[in-house]
Amino acid sequence: MKFTDKVAKGSVKVFAVRSPREEQELSEQAKQGKVLLVDFRHADLNTRQLMLSFLEGTMFGLNGKMVVLREDLVLLTPADALADDLSGVYKIA
Repeated sequence: MKFTDKVAKGSVKVFAVRSPREEQELSEQAKQGKVLLVDFRHADLNTRQLMLSFLEGTMFGLNGKMVVLREDLVLLTPADALADDLSGVYKIA
């Protein structure tokens, strides 16, 4: 998984996760205040559960938000990127 520095500030970075070894890189990007869209479609159930738990803790520690858009798609945002009330508004099928 590589990232380009040419992506405009504030844009969303998309990740297709395949193994739990990628959690550190996702965590580093979150710490830098990036908005991340994480796709677990190609990850097995165990990897998905481990990474969701890890990312939930990471976002809690950063005072950010983790929004589950669907079972295999998660949005990670810095503390000031989304409105406080996310009560299902961003859920997709």
